[in-house]
Amino acid sequence: MERRSYHTLLVSLLVSLLICACGSKVEVQEYSIVPEPALKMMKPGTFTLDTRTKLCCVNIGQNSETVRTISKTLRKIHFHPSFVGTPTDNCINVVLNDTLNPSLGEEGYLLEVRSNGIFLTANTETGLFYAFQTLLQMVPADIAKARYSKVVLPLCTIEDTPRFAWRGCMLDCSRHFFSTKDIKRHIDLMANYKLNRFVWHLADDHGWRIESESYPALCDVGAWRVDRSHVDWEDAQPARQGELANYGGYYSREEIRDIVEYARQRHIDIIPSIPLPDHCSALLAAYPQLACTGADSAWHVQVGPYWPSQALVCAGSDSVLTLLYTLLDELIELFPSQYIHLGFGDVDKEPWQNCSRCAHRMQQLRLDNTDQLETWFMLQLCNHLAEHGRHLMGWDELLSLNAPTDAAVVVRGDKSTALRASLLQHPTIVAPTELCNLDFPQGNPTYQPHALPKQLTLRDVYQFDPTAHSLRMSASYIKGGMALLWTEYIRTAEEAQYMLLPRLCAMAECLWSDPSRRNWHSFRHRLVYHKQQLSSRGFRCAEGSLAPIVQSTHVGANQFQVTIESEVEGAQLYVYREGMDDGALYTEPFTVPHGTHIRVQAYLDGKAQEEPYEYIIGEASAHASH
Repeated sequence: MERRSYHTLLVSLLVSLLICACGSKVEVQEYSIVPEPALKMMKPGTFTLDTRTKLCCVNIGQNSETVRTISKTLRKIHFHPSFVGTPTDNCINVVLNDTLNPSLGEEGYLLEVRSNGIFLTANTETGLFYAFQTLLQMVPADIAKARYSKVVLPLCTIEDTPRFAWRGCMLDCSRHFFSTKDIKRHIDLMANYKLNRFVWHLADDHGWRIESESYPALCDVGAWRVDRSHVDWEDAQPARQGELANYGGYYSREEIRDIVEYARQRHIDIIPSIPLPDHCSALLAAYPQLACTGADSAWHVQVGPYWPSQALVCAGSDSVLTLLYTLLDELIELFPSQYIHLGFGDVDKEPWQNCSRCAHRMQQLRLDNTDQLETWFMLQLCNHLAEHGRHLMGWDELLSLNAPTDAAVVVRGDKSTALRASLLQHPTIVAPTELCNLDFPQGNPTYQPHALPKQLTLRDVYQFDPTAHSLRMSASYIKGGMALLWTEYIRTAEEAQYMLLPRLCAMAECLWSDPSRRNWHSFRHRLVYHKQQLSSRGFRCAEGSLAPIVQSTHVGANQFQVTIESEVEGAQLYVYREGMDDGALYTEPFTVPHGTHIRVQAYLDGKAQEEPYEYIIGEASAHASH
């Protein structure tokens, strides 16, 4: 017995020595936290996180989901803390408040790095989870790859709460299918930046992605289309008779349950999204009898651009409602979310106008037009959801349908639309296309992956404020906002990451941090750390727009002072003036006459980026020279 104990002790000692020997010491100089916390106070002194650091739980069990997540994640970055029963020196203390701290609310937290340990404190496990996400941004950026035996952290106190309750991201998995592993990586990314609503777009004209027990053809037929992945989206030709539909996929019910649970453990609600009553090509390919044209019509799962969508289910058919009620019941079973996103976008109702069954329905209900028919159709689905304690979510076209006030409206339109939705007391999610559609390229389209031609830079996204034009009486109905990633031009998870990052970081800060705490130059500086950390974890991150930002200010006597900066921290900017073959490194503002032509080119790590951009000082126009 003594021999066995001695042997066990010796093995443990050797393992400890090996762990220490494999690591190195690193000192953290500054914290680059995104989203920016509500309060951050730096203090003199340090605490050293090392291989002997313990883990202590106060008012929360060691087997709770949050503590298991903390312990598992620490092991992944090569720290293996053992549990102790009471707080002690050199300890990470996870503290669930036994008395509510009203300043922290449901999602807030207090994080303290003291000389004797780290303290994570919150009212809820959600708050503790977010505290730990912040802690993970305080360690070296390469910790996912490097092995450190000691990490020296500056002392600080962080008290943090979110500005908005709804901090979302929509991912379109209909145009292109992503694996369950890809979806979980996407959820991890959202959780890292404290985003908490994942709108999962699971059906559209280009594919049906949800297994249905009652209607199996939705996946047998509707999940697959003819492969056009070898051509650009806008060049894809319609499917020809006899072509094999083998491009696509779907999520089994078990896979969906697994992903929903995975998200729940990371404090993210998943809202399923299927468009109705239009964009139903995939549905009608499986069940053509549900169209106004009937069972004899031929429908295909669409490839490439398809607009306007005339793939409407028939509003005059009782069998359509029977199918949709069944599908909603299946969604309700799989997704515990309060909302089900059904779209109700800009519907082309021409098929209804030419349908005898729809005409009969309108006559029965004494409706004057197909707009009223759409309202009736929408209310049937609303009522069915309400019977199960759920609510409709849809695009801002819901406002013209007189949707019930418990229907959440995602506003893609202008500021006046968001104001109208909130004044009508709808839960309002602000997601204007011009600032939230992250499928637009991040920089000059000439140098970016093929996508829509409109440009949306990181700096543009950072200007987003959901309540910028709300009235005090309606601001409480604006619940937050979300990024939208449509995937027409995005075929893979890696391409999706490139479009999301780092703009998703900017979106997260806009939705979490108070405007008084947000600063573009600070964010740009902090992003250097996050690009490094994301890269070390295997995420593909765009550099950002490399077009120089040139501003000119009139200073009198036909003279303008010129200031130049880059969206990308660390970029060197070279200025070429008229008649000069060689550029000069920009270091400070300079003054030139009105109408002066200059060219500016960005360099990174000593390499020229893109082509020079040409500017005429005193005029707003600027373009890349070719």
